Amino acid sequence: MTEYTDVEEVNKLVAEQNQLQLAIDILNDNGTVSSVVTSPTDDSDSPDVISIGILTPDAPQKMVDAVKSSLIERYNAINKELSDLGVSGAPPDVVIDDDGKIKSA
Repeated sequence: MTEYTDVEEVNKLVAEQNQLQLAIDILNDNGTVSSVVTSPTDDSDSPDVISIGILTPDAPQKMVDAVKSSLIERYNAINKELSDLGVSGAPPDVVIDDDGKIKSA
């Protein structure tokens, strides 16, 4: 059995990874990006800027591919974070084939 001490962080990462997997599955099954939300960061120059949500009912494929790629990048990064925390048995990294489909997940 794997032993790790930061159970709260592991649970948070696993929950995030599960949500990412669902989003990746939707996009991989001809899903689309229906909205985008942008938010300022601590490094933003305009402190009065708020989060902005934009509906994208007909998102271009380029946007969908970029979002899917970013989700996969984060999914795979979580595997490294889990490994660094001492968790074994994480799911394999997601790999995309030449047609943009998931090879393993």
